[in-house]
Amino acid sequence: MDRPRRPSAAAGGAPRRAGVALALLTFALSSLVNNLATIVVVVPLTIAVCRELRIDPLPLVFVEIVASNLGGASTMIGDFPNMWIAARTGIGFAEFLVHLALW
Repeated sequence: MDRPRRPSAAAGGAPRRAGVALALLTFALSSLVNNLATIVVVVPLTIAVCRELRIDPLPLVFVEIVASNLGGASTMIGDFPNMWIAARTGIGFAEFLVHLALW
């Protein structure tokens, strides 16, 4: 199986497709690790993709910031306030998701 040589090749060279893929990647990563760590990892990739596509990275970075906040807020470990709430209340990961889903 051949791997894409350029980061933008996975998106077929389409800026919109690259933006959606990067936003979904950011959301998924932010659900599993801290928001800041996610942004530190994803933004350099975004800049590389945008250079290859010859587009401004700033709009994509803004979308990734929003996706990171949404992904982090969706789990106990992705956002500092959620970690604090879980620690203070003593609830576990699964119970946290249940309470979050009820909103």
